[in-house]
Amino acid sequence: MSDKTLQELLRTEDPAWPDLRERILAAPNHVELLEADPTDGQRAIQALQSGTETTLGALALHCGGLLVDVGWLRVLGAGCRQLPGSLLDWNGLGEGKAVRAVQGALVVGHDAIGGVFAVNGGGLPGPAGQVAYHSPDTHRWEDLGMGYSAWLDWVLEGDLAGFYNHLRWADWEDDLELLRGDQGIHLWPQPWMSQHFDADAAARRVVPVQQLMELCFTGRPPPEAPAN
Repeated sequence: MSDKTLQELLRTEDPAWPDLRERILAAPNHVELLEADPTDGQRAIQALQSGTETTLGALALHCGGLLVDVGWLRVLGAGCRQLPGSLLDWNGLGEGKAVRAVQGALVVGHDAIGGVFAVNGGGLPGPAGQVAYHSPDTHRWEDLGMGYSAWLDWVLEGDLAGFYNHLRWADWEDDLELLRGDQGIHLWPQPWMSQHFDADAAARRVVPVQQLMELCFTGRPPPEAPAN
């Protein structure tokens, strides 16, 4: 089957964006909607082959990304200055883009401490099409039991404080305010290394988000990390 043209992907009588945008703006969780350059958005949906009637296609076309909870959680879109690294960059799609970050999956978001959200394309635990999370708490992929649209609803309205409760330190909001969208915080020792992880006692270091992912996937300390 040949890829759909941009015109075919844009052609829909029921675009998802108007309703999605309203839900983003009215979300109970603190969400910053980042605008996308139209050219970047069009390039994104063509590479993803996701039409504007879908939640993923609508977000990729119209949105540079979402910064949730002061940027603790980052939802990927077409990319922008505030959130460098697009759906294309993270998934090796499009000309000159970075290599695929996770084989057999589509990375759709990440958080400030190295957690990764990805739609399972058959390479992760759980059913294909469901969102899985690589947790710094367990150091493994966990099926979240929801598709992309339901996951995005959880991002906008779910109990993120409860989900991340023991992984956040007392003044985490202050630290996040100083981060760029292409940076994260590496915790050492990492949460999965101890059954009694204490976020307040952990050493914290700001690192580029790509390096953070590598460190969290491998369990290595950052350069010159304090000895535990």
